[in-house]
Amino acid sequence: MAFDFRLFINSTFKTYWKDLVHLVYPSLCIICEKELSIYEEQFCSFCFEELKYSGLENYTNESKLDKLFWGRIPIQHTFSLLIFDKKGSTQKIVHPIKYKNRKDLAVYLGTLIGEKIKNSPISYTELDFLVPIPLHINKRFTRGYNQSEELAKGISALLSVRVDTQFLIRVKNAESQTKKSKFLRWDNIQESFQVKKGIKTPITHIALVDDVITTGSTLETCVQVILKEYPSCKISLFSLAFVK
Repeated sequence: MAFDFRLFINSTFKTYWKDLVHLVYPSLCIICEKELSIYEEQFCSFCFEELKYSGLENYTNESKLDKLFWGRIPIQHTFSLLIFDKKGSTQKIVHPIKYKNRKDLAVYLGTLIGEKIKNSPISYTELDFLVPIPLHINKRFTRGYNQSEELAKGISALLSVRVDTQFLIRVKNAESQTKKSKFLRWDNIQESFQVKKGIKTPITHIALVDDVITTGSTLETCVQVILKEYPSCKISLFSLAFVK
């Protein structure tokens, strides 16, 4: 095999450039804010190991997250990477992807979700596409991006499943759900979503992607809207975190 001098120079330059950037602008751990080594990404090794992982990838029977939707909507499978702990490590992760323009962090976390799903006993090879829970156009314009869409991109990279951002749209700009009760959350989002109609290709199985599942009211509404138009479609739910 012939030696490619240009490839060698390019690779060497990238390595030195990465080291220089790290020296001048060191990356910090999302949780403890300590400086990361060049071999660490987003989290220091200690904080990465101490994340509140849900362990849901090991469930082949019903999990607590599955049970949240019992009697409400038919769900194929659910998965959430982390358990949400208010004022804890998970909140420190969620806040920057929603309010600090950390799209890169959201994509990275999506790859972690995808990796867990890919290695779980449950097969998702038949998924047609991923559907990020949409933001209203006004909120998306203000924020500049949709964190669920960035999570979906990371999952997509690991599962080799495309992301469809036009299948489900938000037509009503509901108020913030953060401090609302379960009933008020449900009432707040009624008639908020519309699904793309008239798709000729059969849709057998899709996965909705959200950042944090609290009461499940948003996902419940989305699933109802989708099944009204595509009643035979199987739906799974993926999220970064859920409130246990």
